[in-house]
Order: sequence, then C-alpha cells, then structure tokens
Amino acid sequence: AVDAASGARLVIPANALAPARWAVCLTVSGAPSGVAPGATSVIVEAVSEPVPLLSLTARGGARPADAWRLPADAVGIVSALDEASQALQESGDVTWFYQWRVYLRGPTGARADAGLDLTDTAGVTTTGPFGPSLAFQSGVLLPGASYVLELTVTDSLGALAAVSSLRVDTNRPPFGGELTAEPEEGVAALTTFRLAALNFADDATLDRLPLTYAFELEESGSGGLPTALGAAVLEATRDVVLPQGNHSARVTVSDSFGSYARAAAAVRVRLPETCADFENFLHLVELSLDGGDVDRAHQLLVAIAPAAVVEVCTGARRDVVAAAASVNRLLGLAESADEELSTADTRNQAAATLKAIVAEPWALDGSGQTAALFQATAVASSAAAQGLDDKAAMDLVATADGVLAANASLADGNDTRAVDLGLAAFARGLSTALLAGTVPGEQARVLQGRRINVTAARVSVLALLQANQGPLQWPLGGGAAIPGNGVGGLAIPAAAARTVVRAEAARIDLSAGVDATVASFARNTRANAGGAGTGNGGGSGTGRRLQESGSFEAEEAVVLSSLVSATLRSAASGEALAVAGLDVPLRVHLPLDWAGDAAVEPARPRDVACRWWDEAASAWTGAGCDRVDGASAGGTVACDCVHLGGDFAARTAPPGPPAAPPTASDDGDDDAEAPGSGAANSLNPTRVVIDLGVTDACAAGLTIVLAVAVGFALSVPALARADRSADRAAAEARADVAEALVHRRSSQGAGRGAAAGAAEGSKGQLEDGSFTDVGGGTIGDDSSCSGDGGGTSGRASFAGGADEDFAGHAAADAKARAP
Repeated sequence: AVDAASGARLVIPANALAPARWAVCLTVSGAPSGVAPGATSVIVEAVSEPVPLLSLTARGGARPADAWRLPADAVGIVSALDEASQALQESGDVTWFYQWRVYLRGPTGARADAGLDLTDTAGVTTTGPFGPSLAFQSGVLLPGASYVLELTVTDSLGALAAVSSLRVDTNRPPFGGELTAEPEEGVAALTTFRLAALNFADDATLDRLPLTYAFELEESGSGGLPTALGAAVLEATRDVVLPQGNHSARVTVSDSFGSYARAAAAVRVRLPETCADFENFLHLVELSLDGGDVDRAHQLLVAIAPAAVVEVCTGARRDVVAAAASVNRLLGLAESADEELSTADTRNQAAATLKAIVAEPWALDGSGQTAALFQATAVASSAAAQGLDDKAAMDLVATADGVLAANASLADGNDTRAVDLGLAAFARGLSTALLAGTVPGEQARVLQGRRINVTAARVSVLALLQANQGPLQWPLGGGAAIPGNGVGGLAIPAAAARTVVRAEAARIDLSAGVDATVASFARNTRANAGGAGTGNGGGSGTGRRLQESGSFEAEEAVVLSSLVSATLRSAASGEALAVAGLDVPLRVHLPLDWAGDAAVEPARPRDVACRWWDEAASAWTGAGCDRVDGASAGGTVACDCVHLGGDFAARTAPPGPPAAPPTASDDGDDDAEAPGSGAANSLNPTRVVIDLGVTDACAAGLTIVLAVAVGFALSVPALARADRSADRAAAEARADVAEALVHRRSSQGAGRGAAAGAAEGSKGQLEDGSFTDVGGGTIGDDSSCSGDGGGTSGRASFAGGADEDFAGHAAADAKARAP
C-alpha cells in the first residue's frame, strides 16, 4: 500500500510477468471516516518479445552542485542496454528510441513536471532529450532540490519497451558573505592588495564543511571569465599583486560537495609612475619562487609581462632582440612556477600567465615559440581527468595563436620543426581535456582561435551503429553545419561508422563511446617534415613563381587551406581506431584561406586537389581522396576519403606535363608530392612566397629567407629533393620528438635536439656567403649559384612593375632580425 500523496504509480519490471493476460487491480481506501473503498482494474498482456534491460548511472557525485566550473563536475546520466538489446540494434532488427523527462520531487515523494525544455541545447541541456544520455548546462537545476530523471525506451513500432528513473538531489551552496579589497587602488606589480571574504556560512548538518576560498581576478575585457590568483585555500584572506587596469576581484567560496557562492570587489590598478627597471621586476619573481610562493610568482608574471616588450615609462616598443630575450626569461620563470598543475585553479593561473607573456607575438623568437607551446601542452595534458574551465581553455588557445602568429623568420629550422610537431601534441592534449567528464551524445566542444580550431565530441557506440541516421558531423569553428562560412569539419556517413565500429569493437574497448577530434591549423606543419631543407620557417620545394604581370603560375602543389587533422579514439583507452579502406568514404571539409597570398584569385574547383599526409612515405598523396565539386561551398573544399588519420589539405592541382618517373631512390609512389611543396607560412598574412630559379649546382635541398624593405619574407627553395631515406628517417623520429616535447623541462630541451637530429642529414644552411650542406660540405660559392636569381643580389618583378633589389645573404642569426 502507498500513500496517495506520494503518487499512486506501479511499475512492473521487465521479465517480472510470464507471457499471459494479467488483471491489475487498484483499490483506493479513504480515511477512517467510513467512506467505502473504491476499486478498478485493467487487463494487460505480457508477450514473449525482446525487452531491453536498462540501467542508469549518475555523473556529478553523490550530491551534485547546481552549478559547476569544470566539465567533470557536471550533472549527467548515462544509460546502458543489456548485451542482447545492443546486439538487436547492431543487427538492424530493432531500433531503440529514447525519451527523457525530468520531475521535481516533493517532500512526500509526489512528482511535478520540472518545467525544463530539454530540447533547448543552448540553455538547458547539452544532449537534448532523445539520446541514451542526458546532461545539463551549469546553473539550470535548482539548488537544494530533489529531481527524478526518467528515461523511456520504445522500439521502432512505438511500443513501450523499458522505463527507468534515477533520483538526483542537488546540494545547497554556501550563502551570505562579502568580499573587501584593501586598498581599492594601487600600482601594478608593486602594491599588495589584501582580499578578505567575510561572513560566508553553510549548512553543517550534511558535513559540507570546511569551506574553501578561491580568489580570482575578472579583468576588464575578459567577458566575465575569471583568472585564478592561486589555488583554493582554507584561509578567508589573501594578499595579491595585480596587473594594470580596472578590474573586479572575486572570491569563490565552495563547500565539500563543490557547490559555491561568489562575491566581488572593484579594484583600480595603474602603471608605475617611476621608471621601474625590468630586472627589478624579474628579481621579485625570482624571490617569490625561491620562497616557494608560486601563486605570487604567477601574479607578478602577469603584471610585468607588458614590460617585457615596452618601456615602462615611455611606452616605447623595445628592440625585437631585447624584447625576445625578456620574453624568454619570463617563459623560463613561468615554467619553473608550473611544477604542480594538480588543480583547476593552478591550471587556470598557468594558462593566464602564458597568454599574458605571448600577448605580443612579434617578440617570440624560436626559443620562445617552442617554450610557450610546450608549456601550453603541459597545462592541457594535466587536465585530462578533470578538464579545463572555459577561461583556461580560451587562454591556451590564445597562447597557441600567439605562437602561430610569431615571426617565423626568428626561428631556425629546428625550432620550426619543434613547433610543427608540438601543435599536434597540443591539439591532442586540449581535445582530451575538453572531453573530460563528457557523456556520449553531448554537443561537441568547440574552441575557436584565429589560427587554430579544435572540435571534440564523444559518441555512443549505439549512435554510430544506428542504421537510419544521417551522417555524424563535427564542424570546426562553432558553425552549426558544414560546409558554410569557411568552416571546415568532418562528416562520417552511418555506413562508414558501422564499418569502423564493427571492425574495431573486438580489438578496442568502446564501452564508454568513441571520441572524435577535428583540429585545424593555419600553418603548413608539413613543410619541413621530410627534412628536405630548412630555413627560418621557410618551406622547401618550389611553390609558385611571380610573373611580371603580377599573376601566379602554379609549378608544383601549394597548400591552399588550413591543415585539418581528424581522429577517432576509444573514450575508455584513448587508442586510435584504424580507419582505412572504407567502402563508403567519409567526407572532410577543408576551409580555404586566401589571406596568405592576397594576389591569388580564389581557385576554381578544378584548380584544387585533395591531399593527405602519408607518414610512411613522408609525403603528400592523393590516393583514396577525391574532391567533391558539388559539396564544395561556403569557402570550403569537400574531399571524400576512404581513410582517416594524418593531416588533410587542399592543394593546387599542378598543370603541365606529368611528373618524372621515380628515381632509383624513390619509393615509386607516383601520387606522392615533395614534403616541402609550399611554404610553411603560406597562410601567414605577413608573408608572401616567391620562388626564384637556382642552378643545378645549388640543388642541395635548402631554403634561404631574405628580409626586404616591404616586410615580406622571400623563400628561395632549391629545386632538388632530398633522398627519400632521409624523409623516412625524419618520419620515424617524429613520434620521439613529440614525446620529448611533452616531457621537456627547459625551453632548450630534448624536443628541439631530436628535431635537429632528424633533419641534419638533409638540411642546408648559409654560411659565410656560401651554400653549405651539413652532410656533404660546401656545394658552391656565390658565383656558381647565380642562376636566374643572381648571385649576391637578385631582382624580382612585383605586380606593379617596379623592381626591388634585395641582398643575397641572409643574416647568420635569425633572432637578430626585426620581424
């Protein structure tokens, strides 16, 4: 018997009744006032049909918070069907349909509709109500409330198959309290502000104590996202130093269940009135590190970062060499402060420090570029279990953007190669952090920068096996669909997804779902991959020749799009799924980017070819990838490919006679292109690639970068390619280099050294006015390299017809050149 106030509801579990017709009777008795009881009945028939056994698992802790900062703390429910029911769907015999409902549970147990629009995936849920999982947006649920989350599963005929529900009681956060700041106004890096959180309380009956205090800074222009001023502490006061600006100091007060309350106080921070020496600022950071105060060291680094590139008194921009040296010292101190990245607050603080240091990319030389990217990768990788808050994730993308925007001529070939390898490791670490705590079926997590985009999504195996669904799509850059507005992405047809899952399910644990990651870089990270020539960021191999008329003539393939990398991995183990030889191809949409070559008219579809990077051959190839003209729209090129893995790019389709047959040292891949085809920075708006003829005597596979008055960098690649054996050696070394980048503890560590070793046998360099092959001695002097480009000087005809003279010798030290 049940109390009517708690809801007269009977749920009979699956398989509880034998196949037969059953009468279910309900008797309603009144209070002991003599009212006669009432009764009713209904006939139900239990049939011998497959019935799914449904289980629900809650995510978010025993008493979850109503709001959260990290994905791993979000409220979500994951459902699972028994193996027999899954097999029925995999075979196509049955399609299961899901419907979630949410109820508020009163003190007596009575249910009432919670009034939540579960189809609102922008403001209420991240999954919608029609999938096997349900997850909420932060701040949607009421604090201190009791919810019943109910899932109904029906078959393809609409017949009720299974119902299951789960009770979730949200925690009540701390309450009351305020934050004070003393003084309210001060000087950047020099004034110590005391922040005090006063009079916060919590309900001690549920063992929510002790309270912890996380002090933060909401900087002007941050969009309301705070920067941590250190790890959360038990003390309600904290002394901090702050950067220049009008800010809002904040405190987040959390109980033991993770529920929190916030308070804020305004602070005004001005620049020093006297000419404080940058060395004195650095000394303050060193003193903090020596004293073990890592939090204060980070605060100082953020506050003094602008002084690395401009004079404190005058605001004048520093010389590029001096600025780069100062930035490198800041990065070295930041790395020393990042020994412990164990909490969300320390990761948030480290990411904000990196963003502040690389805010002026022109001051990043090669060492600075590799150090900044290494540290950003370390921060992202440390968040694999807990995830990143929005501010930390955005700051890490801003750091990578800064590296990609840096002047490539300030980096030598080893640094350029280290950055190329590091970008892939960074994207992998960032996508893993984005998916921490994610339930299958949630909306894709998207981070969009100016030069790097990362999209990550977790998909259930059942969704991949669904026979009647459309293609799964993951746009880059936050677009609603692909193609459109220059947004690339990945689309996997249902048939291709089923093929992959069925082939890999026996080898890899897919019980937690499949993680799909798509990343794009506005940089040709494969320009130096084969080691066929280095320079200060330049490519190797001929790209396009600038004619007297100002138009470009394609001689060999040039990268025209951002590089897009896509992978499918097991959510449980992180192991990559093998995707090759598909009968139904998947579709990769590549976003075109014409900013790098403003004189180039957008290519017609027939001018563009789909290519992917073959790691084994260390070369671009088009095997198994075809351009789809009808689907190329919105600034993208569509490619149908029968495999996944490696990088994809749109490249010019070279006209003219067919390629020469393979040489004795070639691997016979007629479709492969030289690794250096195109320039490493052909997408950089501040560079233009001009290829000048070089005589056979200089065919050493080298690139020289020459500075010119108009601010462009001119790449002069040799026409010969390095031996394929050197290409393969570099390919084999890449995995070791990437691993070294992750574990490197100094900006001059193993990553760059390994990259140097991999490329040494085939790179050329300029030394004392003569071309020198590192592996084979001097190739020739200036006079033997005159060719079409001249000896110690050359002339290039620009679009306007005016000739420009430029020196024939590159500076020996790239870091000494202005950007």
